Amino acid sequence: LESEGAEIVFIDSMKDVLPHDIDGLYIGGGFPELYCDAISRNKLLLKQLEQAIENFMPVYSECGGLMYLSKGIKKAGRIFEMVGIIPSLVEIKSKPQGHGYVVAEVIKENPFFKKQTVIKGHEFHYSTLTDTKGLNFALKVKRGYGIDGKFDGIVYKNMFASYMHIHALSVLGWAKNFVKAAKEYKNRCFYTDVFQKKGVYSHVR
Repeated sequence: LESEGAEIVFIDSMKDVLPHDIDGLYIGGGFPELYCDAISRNKLLLKQLEQAIENFMPVYSECGGLMYLSKGIKKAGRIFEMVGIIPSLVEIKSKPQGHGYVVAEVIKENPFFKKQTVIKGHEFHYSTLTDTKGLNFALKVKRGYGIDGKFDGIVYKNMFASYMHIHALSVLGWAKNFVKAAKEYKNRCFYTDVFQKKGVYSHVR
């Protein structure tokens, strides 16, 4: 991402707010279920991220990032509120729901991958979505499980969320497409703010 012109800014989901001058967001994998109480208490960041996605900010999220963007994480009988842009609950299971290498074909337009591209990655998640009706999927899974055994990669506006992890250097064009989408978002915000007579800043050169 840096080699394509991006400046990296780190955000702590448990205590930070969304910086006003970012143009795209990458939410990596991990285990948010271990910290879901603290994450769910940071209401301001959750609301800011929901609004940013509705405003077409490019957001790419993997596994734990997908969980973070869901309506909530169900764990030990409790539901911890998350961003809510994906209208499904995430339920934690006692055994892995997806584990191993993944091969998927891009079947829907999105900011990060061209249609008909075949992507290789891996998955390792104990969680599953409780309801997938009405979701738009960008990936058809040829090997692996993904979200429902057939599809992965939820697309909404400029958001992409999947259980699959990729290695950025193995997926040609991913970083370039990410930065391109961020620049377009920056320019869109710039002209909107100029029209509204406001200042705007960006971390994308």
